[in-house]
Amino acid sequence: MALKFLTEESLTREDRRVRFLREARLAAALNHPAICTIYEVAEVRPDDEGKLFSGEPLPAGTPFIAMELIEGWTLSSMLKRSGALPLDDLLHIAVQVAEEPDRFAATLTFLGKSAHGSRPYDGHNAAVDALGYLVRLGFPPTPALDFLGLAYCAGKDLSGEYLGIAHRHPFIGPTTASLNIFELDLRAGQAQINVRFPLGLSSGDLLERVREKVAEKVAQPDRRPTVEFEGVVYEPLFTDPEQYPEFFAAIREAYQTVTGREPRLKATGGTTYAKGFPRAVSFGPVDEDAGEPDMAHKADEFTTVPVLVRNTKIYACALAALSLA
Repeated sequence: MALKFLTEESLTREDRRVRFLREARLAAALNHPAICTIYEVAEVRPDDEGKLFSGEPLPAGTPFIAMELIEGWTLSSMLKRSGALPLDDLLHIAVQVAEEPDRFAATLTFLGKSAHGSRPYDGHNAAVDALGYLVRLGFPPTPALDFLGLAYCAGKDLSGEYLGIAHRHPFIGPTTASLNIFELDLRAGQAQINVRFPLGLSSGDLLERVREKVAEKVAQPDRRPTVEFEGVVYEPLFTDPEQYPEFFAAIREAYQTVTGREPRLKATGGTTYAKGFPRAVSFGPVDEDAGEPDMAHKADEFTTVPVLVRNTKIYACALAALSLA
């Protein structure tokens, strides 16, 4: 039997504990010849705490997995040792898979959490987990693996720093970057990254910086992916309250008249259609300061009828005030 414990460092991270136990229980539900058997998923009891062979403490409450012990070499260790599997071994594996595909096939599921494209830190990108899994398998270097690694590193960095486009505006906030779509087959691959960039960084600057970073990270020109915009590109939108005081006074008054609360200006992501106007300010349908949940682009996205009526009143008052300004 083999025992797998969560490290002492990871014990301080509740998200890692939850993920460890969730993945273990999912694996325990599988019964497949190519997957090791999970016997138990539990936590160390107070009377069993002690130390591991490495000397690392094993406190009570440490999650662990008791699983089947399989003797032999891992694929990554074999590749590190020999550089590549011998042709005879590859053929032997290929024949087994071809003759009994159901026995050797397995489906991997990566769980994520949806979020608005401008707030990727509110969600969890399952595609990035899948890419990381493939990268860590340690296959011999190929153009496909280069592309996998590039997409994985760019996808897990939500600030855009890996691509050279990290930037922060004092009011709008920082650049955000999220991997939206990833496709790869035997001939080609494509990664679509949703980038929301603030003032101080133009779309032209952004494209040039990403191209330069990709050239640095993929030295061989024949392996280097092309970088292009897809769809409509919107520049950052910022309507300055000091430049349009009457406009902002009218919409502040409309908000306060309907809600009774002091208006507070803040930057928001999204508002794609508003960027079609030279000057626009968006009234969000949610007041987070009042404890209303932000469900935008999440599962079961909704708004309530009272909130919808309230917002309609705000818009009507704002239009009336602006017509008289």
